[in-house]
Amino acid sequence: MTVANGSDNISIYVPLFASSTLENLVVILGVFFTLVGVWCYAAYRLIQMRAIADSLTRYGNHLVPFVLIGLGVAILVQSGTLASPTLSIITLVSCCLCLITLSRNNGGEPKVE
Repeated sequence: MTVANGSDNISIYVPLFASSTLENLVVILGVFFTLVGVWCYAAYRLIQMRAIADSLTRYGNHLVPFVLIGLGVAILVQSGTLASPTLSIITLVSCCLCLITLSRNNGGEPKVE
């Protein structure tokens, strides 16, 4: 499932797995597969609640970009990447351009009922 989500996951996991000892790798994989199961179960339980399922169906495509950009910004802040004002401005402009592009592309979608 995570490999299907994109190459960014592969670019993180391959160096992590390559630099791990066998004991560390067993722990990492155990935690990883356990948390993937927890994530899938939580998603299953959430869609069983009609109000949440309807809200996610209606607003999910518009909400996900903000969640992912927020996650990316949080990672950049914690890593110290945004300590430079220049990088902060470049990041802000890039995020705005991505959101504009997404909003233009989603404007022509037919509504599913």
